[in-house]
Amino acid sequence: MSDDFDEELRLAVYGALAATGTVPTDEELALRVGTDTTAVREGLRVEELPVRMLERAGGTSFLTPLRSAFFIFKGMIVLLVGQFRPKHVEAER
Repeated sequence: MSDDFDEELRLAVYGALAATGTVPTDEELALRVGTDTTAVREGLRVEELPVRMLERAGGTSFLTPLRSAFFIFKGMIVLLVGQFRPKHVEAER
C-alpha cells in the first residue's frame, strides 16, 4: 500500500469524525490513521462498533442547569470577543 492509501484513510477518518461534530487535532488524527493503516497492512479488519450508554449507577452529575447556563454564557462571550477582535493582516513583501 502506498502513501496515497494513507492520505485517503486520513481524509476518511477526518470526515467521519468531523461529521459527528468532533474535529481531531493533528496528533490525534496521525495516531488514529497510523494505527488503522498498520492494522490494514497486517490484514486485519477495522470497524467501529456502537456503544450503549447505561444510566448513572450513583452519585450526582457535575452539570446542573445553572452550570450549563454559565457554560453557554461563557461560550457566547468567547464568540462575541472573537467577532470584534481585529483581523490579522499579513505584511506585504
